Amino acid sequence: MKRAVPFVLFPVAGVAAAVLRQFQLSEAYTSSGLPIPGQGSTLALLLLSLAAALGALIYSLLCRPKFGGEGLPACAGRSGCTVGMTVAGFLVLIGGALTAMESLIPSLRIAWMILAVLMVLSGALMVVGALQLKKDHRTCVGRLLLLPDFACCLWLVLFYQSNAADPILMDYVFRLLAMVCILLGLYFTTAQTYRLRRARRAAFFCLMGGYLSLLCLGEPLTLGSLALMVGFALYLFFCAGILTLGK
Repeated sequence: MKRAVPFVLFPVAGVAAAVLRQFQLSEAYTSSGLPIPGQGSTLALLLLSLAAALGALIYSLLCRPKFGGEGLPACAGRSGCTVGMTVAGFLVLIGGALTAMESLIPSLRIAWMILAVLMVLSGALMVVGALQLKKDHRTCVGRLLLLPDFACCLWLVLFYQSNAADPILMDYVFRLLAMVCILLGLYFTTAQTYRLRRARRAAFFCLMGGYLSLLCLGEPLTLGSLALMVGFALYLFFCAGILTLGK
């Protein structure tokens, strides 16, 4: 049952939330673009998200973190873990490349190009880190994996700058929360490399980051954002499983 939490229950909850989000965007807004108070899809989405947050909190508090000396514990030779994290890294890399082609805001184009480069490098490092875990059980993910943290910081700032003028918070709040949880999940996961044992916090934010990333798939995303959300969701779910389940 414990193994089903990061690999089955939360991904399924994220997909269900994405469906609810799509219904909400199509039915819970007036013709002028204002949200309709008390809509069933909105309430169901909020309740599901609260249940996910509570479930992630309980799971992270009850889990027994696994440590492997430095960094993430080894995958214990599990090819599925390595393949999943490698695919996640490639998706982030592809998302970064697509982001470079989708930088349509002239005043922020240079910043978005920098973000694209950082995401491409981050995806490459995530792939290398996944292969290291498979190759040597004692090898940590690598301190260069701080780079995705910095990339997500810039991603969060640019996204907020692009949407801060929108008076309707519901239009972008879920994506904003997803980016915050992705950032914190990566941050606390990377902290294992520095022997800062924050595995429970890492597990909580990894589960929530993965759930919210999948939720955002119900929104109209560019191809770059879609690849980034799916890549980070996959990576964070595997990180949560490795940290709390180990072998």
